Amino acid sequence: MHHKDIKARIRKQLKTHFPNWHRLTRKEKKEIARQVLEQVIENYDSSKKIATPVPDLIGLSDQQPTEGIMTVEQMAEFIAEHQSDPLFRLYGKHSPHPAIKDIELQYIDSLIDNRIVNKILAPDGYKPAIRYLFPCNMLRAEILKAIKYPEISYRKF
Repeated sequence: MHHKDIKARIRKQLKTHFPNWHRLTRKEKKEIARQVLEQVIENYDSSKKIATPVPDLIGLSDQQPTEGIMTVEQMAEFIAEHQSDPLFRLYGKHSPHPAIKDIELQYIDSLIDNRIVNKILAPDGYKPAIRYLFPCNMLRAEILKAIKYPEISYRKF
């Protein structure tokens, strides 16, 4: 994580000392970046604990969440609400599909809660009575396919 801390410090220094970065030529940028890197590495103490917050380390400090996406806290509250509802406790965990023979895939399949996934991914006009395929089935198929056959996963292309 120290390399990410160094990158965050370099990024911060470049933003504060060179506000017109995008107007510089490529050679000027390389020279300035080299100087800043040398200065930060010279003053950096890797024996100390990293004080930089995690969002700054991974470059998400000023990123705003997209409209309609739940935060982690909202998601935890949503799941706790569903698990505490007595009506939902009547339904047990789903059994794995008989075609899934791999133990690892069965375990991953058991982690997916159909009711929560359907509630999150379903559109506003969702009516279970007229549905043939549920959002949880499509999500499960995509996750298990990407794990079992990573070479044909669309993320590689």
